[in-house]
Amino acid sequence: HQLADEFHVPITLDNDANFGALGEARRGSGRGYKTMLYITISTGIGTGVTVNGKIDPALAKSEGGHMHFRHDGNLVDWESFASGKAFYEKYGKFGKDTPADDPSWKQWSEEVSLGIGSLMAIIQPDVIVIGGSMGEHFDKYKNHLLDALHATKSEMVQMPEIVAAEAPHKAVINGGIEAIND
Repeated sequence: HQLADEFHVPITLDNDANFGALGEARRGSGRGYKTMLYITISTGIGTGVTVNGKIDPALAKSEGGHMHFRHDGNLVDWESFASGKAFYEKYGKFGKDTPADDPSWKQWSEEVSLGIGSLMAIIQPDVIVIGGSMGEHFDKYKNHLLDALHATKSEMVQMPEIVAAEAPHKAVINGGIEAIND
């Protein structure tokens, strides 16, 4: 309240994944879906869930990137081996510098699918929107990711549509604007 009073403007604080989710649910690829899971893949991995265009309060503090998986014999956070930073550390190049036919996309997609598959089973979203810096390259790995998810998906879990964020670099700002307007 002190900042709002000082600057005479509305101020809303939240984590970037929640704002990204709100931005994509109302202004982007998540429009028109009841339940949307937004996953930002960049330096780390963040998650936000919206229901009917609003942040789901039950999941507002969730941190999907910090789910634990056994990877290379160690129990580690999902983002430690599936984030954009992990991609760079493992393959020595950024997504923008990696051609679509590079085999690293397939291997990385399999690692990304571990977390997405787990989140799909728990949240059962109507759509999953991928944002962040790796969301910009979704077309390069989309088919590999879908193949990996189909190969490991339970019969009890419906496969949602999985799409790139409409505005990967603007989703957080768009969500912040939406939050202020609420």
